[in-house]
Amino acid sequence: MRRWIGFGFVGVLILAAMLTFIFQREVGERIFERVAIERATQGPIELDDGLNLILCGTGSPFPNPDRAGPCNVVVAGDQAYVVDMGEGGARNLNLMGFDIQSVDGLFITHYHSDHIDGIGPLAVLRTVSAAAMANNSGGTAPIALPRSVAEPSGADG
Repeated sequence: MRRWIGFGFVGVLILAAMLTFIFQREVGERIFERVAIERATQGPIELDDGLNLILCGTGSPFPNPDRAGPCNVVVAGDQAYVVDMGEGGARNLNLMGFDIQSVDGLFITHYHSDHIDGIGPLAVLRTVSAAAMANNSGGTAPIALPRSVAEPSGADG
């Protein structure tokens, strides 16, 4: 009797391992989708009244997996302005719970690649979070980039 119980237990383990292997991609995609929607629609972080500075990246032009490129957000009351957007900055803002849709403008201090290579991911995050909010409310998604982008005067591009 014990032998049959042992065989049954081993059989269930083998079946579970096979099903996990067979449906690995589908399960991973569902988990990823659920987490992405949750992150995109989470509530904003709480900030004190007054002027706030959020450091969302303090890296350098040299790749570093532990640091995002230059990125700062100045929050004054209900206005939020991003100063430079290095790679990983938008991701960090999202992980902090900062409402990406609340960004009113983007200031570029200069055109070094590490100060602008995160603009694409910022636009993607804004589009994804806007689409998620629109789906939840039955509306349509707004434009992806902040309402205004300011560049340094005399910049040649």
